[in-house]
Amino acid sequence: MRILLFAIFFCIAQASEGFDYLNWYRIHSGASLVKEDRALQKMALAHARYLAINNKIGHQEQRGLAGFTGTTVFDRAVSARSPSRMVVENISYGERDFFASLDTLFAAIYHRLAFLRPFYDEVGIAKVRSGGRYKRIYVYTLANSRLQQLCRSATEPQSGYVYTNLCSDGRKIAKRTYDLAMKMVAQNAAPIIIWPSNGAVVDPAFYEEYPDPLPQCSVSGYPISVTFNPVYLGDVVLDRFELFEHGRRVAAKLLTYTTDPNRKIKPYEYALMPIKRLKFATKYDLLLRYRSGGSLKEIRWSFRTKKAPFTLQSVKKRMKLRSNHYYTFYYEPKDCKDVITSIWMRCRGTKSRYKMIDKNSFNAIFKGAGSCQLHINGKKYLLQISDSRK
Repeated sequence: MRILLFAIFFCIAQASEGFDYLNWYRIHSGASLVKEDRALQKMALAHARYLAINNKIGHQEQRGLAGFTGTTVFDRAVSARSPSRMVVENISYGERDFFASLDTLFAAIYHRLAFLRPFYDEVGIAKVRSGGRYKRIYVYTLANSRLQQLCRSATEPQSGYVYTNLCSDGRKIAKRTYDLAMKMVAQNAAPIIIWPSNGAVVDPAFYEEYPDPLPQCSVSGYPISVTFNPVYLGDVVLDRFELFEHGRRVAAKLLTYTTDPNRKIKPYEYALMPIKRLKFATKYDLLLRYRSGGSLKEIRWSFRTKKAPFTLQSVKKRMKLRSNHYYTFYYEPKDCKDVITSIWMRCRGTKSRYKMIDKNSFNAIFKGAGSCQLHINGKKYLLQISDSRK
């Protein structure tokens, strides 16, 4: 019994970490806080278990497989007895904890924007350990509390425009009532939701997500997103959205409702995708200029990228290093497709240990004086390791 209770409390504590960290992101970006919901929690846990049991990924479930609760997100909302079927789902795989999971999802622009839309204020969070390819699976479900209430108690309209597919019980909801529910939740968020916000410290890189916003690239810079809250700013026309490093404009692709190749971005959302990976420990400045209410408005802010965990060492043909000293090796991409696809090391007189940070950097330490051959993507690099005591 003690073991069982410990496991239950341990899982609850971990989910609480994810809930708190998600709210940390939301409050620092300008979105409103979310609160936990039991039906959404049940839904998230059921899908996480399904993915773990069947060694699957994605938002769809297959009837007949163990743990099946519904083919689509909307079907699973009905199964979990969520009053509303209008539920959004985010998933990540393999990260060591909720902090790493949410950092990964917020670096992925489509997943981030789903988390930051002002219309959601309830969440369910689950983490399941898996014996398959991904050791841990994290599922997040979001919904609108006002719509949940409508689907519990609203009287069906007798005339006018209605929605027929919002509620789990098939209840019809008047369009104007639905619009009011969306507005009442969205008005708790700021007029403009921005991430990274002023003073934020973020990872320097974005890699890939599905679907891929930059299908031509394998590595690029951390995305910057702006969400104009339609409740306050419904007539926005973007004039400028630019990123600068030491006063020089950084090349970036602007994704909008009309330019997004996957049609995931809403009309009130904008994402700036730096074409090149950003640098470690560097300050970046943003300029946002837009027209609203007949006037031109401007916002300026800045963020920083994280420092390398240890002494930063750029990968080059010959490198002189010290024994018993941790290094962060950075394989600078020559273009947006250049990532580490193969890596191995052969040493003499010294022992090496390394661990990948991302697809362009890794931490390493060497024990004892000697030399190593580092092989990355078929290219050889020579490392000379000196005794740290000399």
